[in-house]
Amino acid sequence: MSFNNPFLRESWQRKKEEETFKQERAVNIYLDTKLEAEKYPNLNEIFERMEHSVIRYGKSINMLAIVARSENKDKRMLEEIDRNRRLAHNALIDELNLLSRQFRNIGIDNEWRKEIGLDSKTVGGWAYKVAEFISSDILNENNYEN
Repeated sequence: MSFNNPFLRESWQRKKEEETFKQERAVNIYLDTKLEAEKYPNLNEIFERMEHSVIRYGKSINMLAIVARSENKDKRMLEEIDRNRRLAHNALIDELNLLSRQFRNIGIDNEWRKEIGLDSKTVGGWAYKVAEFISSDILNENNYEN
């Protein structure tokens, strides 16, 4: 019955388009920043650490989701996994801020940092989208289906 509702269908389509745009924008910020960082050895090193932090954060989110849905979860395990997620998130923010400062110090535009967002939740959302992209890119390089 709700599938036949044109207003609901239009709302779902609009939401899907917004999410697709956010995903594409997150990936474009990542790729543009990577291209710029690769021009400078010291920036590239910091970028690679930030990239590692993105991947680590994405893995921690996935692990938390898996354990939270598990029938055999216990409170201590969830707390430990959530603690690891927070540590990964804090490391990610530190690396992003360091990379942004280095961009500014060299005289390179670092507006991407503001576009990613300054609040914790927005940064986490950006990082998770980028982690998904990196994972799918690695799978594609190795000829695995996503």
